Amino acid sequence: MGTDGHVPIRRLILWDVDGTLLSAGPTGRDAFFAAAGAVLGREVPDSGVQMSGKTDPLIALEILEREGLGSATAGELLPDVLAALAEHVAAGSDRIAMQGRVHPGVLELLERLHARAEVVQSVLTGNLAVNTRVKVSAFGLERFLDLDVGAFGSDHQERDLLVPVAVDRVRERYGSTPAATWVIGDTARDLACARAGGARCLLVATGRIPFDDLHDIGADAVLPDLSYTDAVLDILLGEPGKAWAVAAVGNVMDEEASG
Repeated sequence: MGTDGHVPIRRLILWDVDGTLLSAGPTGRDAFFAAAGAVLGREVPDSGVQMSGKTDPLIALEILEREGLGSATAGELLPDVLAALAEHVAAGSDRIAMQGRVHPGVLELLERLHARAEVVQSVLTGNLAVNTRVKVSAFGLERFLDLDVGAFGSDHQERDLLVPVAVDRVRERYGSTPAATWVIGDTARDLACARAGGARCLLVATGRIPFDDLHDIGADAVLPDLSYTDAVLDILLGEPGKAWAVAAVGNVMDEEASG
């Protein structure tokens, strides 16, 4: 134990939210177009913007630009759209709970990691901080996550800059730098931000990207979902690198298939 009373942090686990921990159902997506419409004073239809892996500010800017606004005007309106977005997400919290779901294996992993004093769990997400709290609280997941040390779309529009934000917050709060940081996500953008921040990355195919498309893009490990509890814990808490991690996952999946 450190001189400040904190146990040294061995692992920082940064969870992506949408597509990894949970699905918010249609409410999360609909809130963007409702927010843009509220600011522009007209109905804004769903224009098919791809949201996976992007930050809320970048999604909102893309919607505004698809509505014919120039980049300068869109940038000026962005704070108002984000404020409206937060209001719509908060108003939809009950719908998120009813229409959304927690992905397989998530709850058991959160519980087991939460029991380890040397592990800090938080989030690295494109969501604004306020929207993150609404979504994870809709399913009671906030009790396992130290959201005060998370990194959010409200910290930076560019996801690749977010890992250092979380690491710095952990250092300030807990008095030590994590021995290793893991980003768990469901898109290539999660992998890119992990690498940009010097973190390891586990990808899961519970979002919109199929397992086969994630398998060979360079993550430390890839799984169909997080229900392979013991294998995931071995990967996140073990010391060996990529070759061991991928082998461990492969063995578990092979055993399941043969069983």
